[in-house]
Amino acid sequence: MKTQEKSADVSTNFLSAGFSNLKARKHKRKPKNFSDGSTHRSIDSGIHHKGNKFITHTDLHHKHSAIQTFHSHQKIVIVLLGGVLVAGVVLNWRETIIILVSLMTFLYFADLLFSLFLTVKTLRKSSEIIISKKEIDSLDDSRLPIYTIFCPLYKEWQVIPEFVKSISKLNWPKNRLDVQLLLEEDDRKTIAEVRRMQLPKFFQVIIVPDSKPKTKPKACNYGLNHARGSYAVIYDAEDNPAPNQLKKAYIAFQKLKNEKIVCVQSKLNFYNSRQNVLTRLFTME
Repeated sequence: MKTQEKSADVSTNFLSAGFSNLKARKHKRKPKNFSDGSTHRSIDSGIHHKGNKFITHTDLHHKHSAIQTFHSHQKIVIVLLGGVLVAGVVLNWRETIIILVSLMTFLYFADLLFSLFLTVKTLRKSSEIIISKKEIDSLDDSRLPIYTIFCPLYKEWQVIPEFVKSISKLNWPKNRLDVQLLLEEDDRKTIAEVRRMQLPKFFQVIIVPDSKPKTKPKACNYGLNHARGSYAVIYDAEDNPAPNQLKKAYIAFQKLKNEKIVCVQSKLNFYNSRQNVLTRLFTME
């Protein structure tokens, strides 16, 4: 009897230890935010996930990121749906295909109706903000705030001279411009070429420490910790913004006067719209 009790206790302890180990492994696999309190603002902050350290330079909670693509309940649903589909094909493949095609047709039709709804809504009430030349000319340059321009680059040093020309043409006081060229630490070629250039005084070169992930948003997060402006815009190195774009955006914010609106989207146009079929399609879109 004592031997049976001892055996039962060992089995119980073994199962308990197994469940505890599974819970610990599951907890370990969950994303976790980390931050180095000794650093400036959010620099060197990021997310731990599956044994990897992702430095994003932001204290944004991991739930608002794409670090975890599928959650457990989503995986379960996908597996169940896959099992139902396989079972249907095995039992009656003809009826299964009919049901599957009908479902896909319904989804496409629902998407078409939704797109039509958005088109009609846009045509009836446009969200476009019209800025007149008179409004632009009436601005007092001495009272304009500092505007930060982020330009994340990676192995694109050839286009920097043209970008500098485009930014220099912007109709905004140059002493109120804070232009950041965000270069990756391991992109030594671009760093070397940029250091040879005679950049305007309102340009500054910021070296983003080498870390995962290698993305433009991470570079912009790093630059944001060094930004001096009250307003900010992100340009690609090949962009050629209209001279009055910053002033139009500034006036748009003044017109909206809504603290919940923190971003405005300008129209995207192509200077080579008639070059080929692809550029024509982009322009039409």
